[in-house]
Amino acid sequence: VSLCRQLSVEIGARTASALEVQRLQECRQLEREREEVEKVALMEQVERLQQELELARASHEAADNVP
Repeated sequence: VSLCRQLSVEIGARTASALEVQRLQECRQLEREREEVEKVALMEQVERLQQELELARASHEAADNVP
């Protein structure tokens, strides 16, 4: 009976550990996906701001060239 209880406790502990590892892996995967979405959004924002900067520079240069 004691051996059965010990085995039951060991199985429970291993199962809990395995479930925790799986939960952490899933959480990390979600974090990676969120980071990728954020990275893409930031890259799009940088690209848009670079285009705005180029337009502003061109506009400024055009205004400087007007006599």
